[in-house]
Amino acid sequence: LKTMNKGILEFENISNYLLKDSVPDNEIILKLTGRYLIKKGDFINFACNSTSSFVVRKDSDVWGERGRGVHTFLFAAQAIVLKEFNNWLIDGNRYLAYGMTPVEWIFAEYLDQSSYGGIYYPHSLNVLARYSSPLTPMDV
Repeated sequence: LKTMNKGILEFENISNYLLKDSVPDNEIILKLTGRYLIKKGDFINFACNSTSSFVVRKDSDVWGERGRGVHTFLFAAQAIVLKEFNNWLIDGNRYLAYGMTPVEWIFAEYLDQSSYGGIYYPHSLNVLARYSSPLTPMDV
């Protein structure tokens, strides 16, 4: 895709890999960004034992009332959800309308509009954000 939105490009790359490697649609994909350290495996255990199409955490736990999306640094979703999200973005060049909108907002919008049965994880993700700057790490 021709976009400067790195989040959209990341989801496109994930989808392309899933298609190239013929990952079954019902396979659960767990995504964790390398900047984060999992302190407790609660989310992973929950996601692996869930029969839902996706398990995500709303970002209002960090952003409060400014939260408009879901965390994309750690989530679980069936491969079909990720493939179809990419198709939805590509359909009619929809991704262009989003410009530099955070992909966390776009993904949340898609999940809310989709017919996939998912769970919005209600507990802490128990991860530690490791920043490259001298900021104090943040628990999420």
